[in-house]
Amino acid sequence: MSTDETTWSRLASLNVAIDGARLEPRASRTSSGWVRRTTRIELFDARERRGAGEDVTYDGAVHLARAPLALPEAGARDAGAFRFRGTLAEFSRAIDPLVDEVEGDYLRFGLEAAALDLALVQADAHLGDVVGRNPRPVRFAVSMGLGPLAQVEALDEVLERAPDTRFKIDFSEAFTDRTVERLAASGRVDVLDLKAHYHGDFQGPAPDARLYGELASALPNAWLEDPTLDGACGEALAPHLERVTWDAPLKSLADLTGLATRPRCINVKPSRFGSIETLCAVLDHCAQNGIACYGGGQFELDVGRRQIQEIAALWYPDAPNDVAPGLYNARPLPADPPRSPLVVGPGWGFGAGDSDRGASVRGASDGASR
Repeated sequence: MSTDETTWSRLASLNVAIDGARLEPRASRTSSGWVRRTTRIELFDARERRGAGEDVTYDGAVHLARAPLALPEAGARDAGAFRFRGTLAEFSRAIDPLVDEVEGDYLRFGLEAAALDLALVQADAHLGDVVGRNPRPVRFAVSMGLGPLAQVEALDEVLERAPDTRFKIDFSEAFTDRTVERLAASGRVDVLDLKAHYHGDFQGPAPDARLYGELASALPNAWLEDPTLDGACGEALAPHLERVTWDAPLKSLADLTGLATRPRCINVKPSRFGSIETLCAVLDHCAQNGIACYGGGQFELDVGRRQIQEIAALWYPDAPNDVAPGLYNARPLPADPPRSPLVVGPGWGFGAGDSDRGASVRGASDGASR
């Protein structure tokens, strides 16, 4: 990539022809009883070539009430049609009327991902070729909560079937000194998600300065994701600030550049940035400023999971990526789950291995850990 080029400039000029859209609901009941709902978005052309994306909006009612998408061309007789001719940059502007201010970022990303997928299919192109990167096997860490009793034994079932598994562990108010000892003894924790920046329906656990300090000391090689640095918690983590990484607070490049201290590493959840352009800007900024990245998921149930795996394969394959195949959500866990590293593509389009075009991702499946 030349100094005048950006990742987005390489993608923005791709042409795409769209003659229709389909929405397909997806749902999966979690072990806690919550039903995760998403929507698969398919854009297709006159030759029935398809591009797919996934709307990962968390409000299930939004998916249940989703109306058919319409993007009629000027002067078109059918106001319910979804037709477009132009570049990806022009498509991004054209869908502005479809995207609301509340849940719109996830819908926008799903639409743009589907358009990018279709544009690459129509061009007989691989994403890596266009952005000048080669995919490599993706190392992944399995994201796990330990339940209301903080049962570290939950790791054992996974390790019995995939002995080399690494983990991203969700912090809980139920953690005890024994939990800390067991996690440290496992030697398997790459990321500790403290979840101090989730609110509303997904409110995180109450910060605990004592446990923050004990966990940081007991897990000296783990990234410390999304802590609060206020008051006593900030004091407890002061010796470990070089390992603090951010996820939920980052929805734009401005959020990243506006942090009080430049992080050594961040969690990149592509759809959280709301557009392909913003995602590209964040990836370029991190590459230019020596900020490491690891991938994060949004409990995708469809092609969205394969797309974040492909992004990880191209930009940060060796990181502790929270992009494990969805089989790791199943209980009981299958006898022979896919192992890390995961071989991804290359394949036509975006989300190599989408079932409509034949498998290019070995080991991936529908579903996802968050």
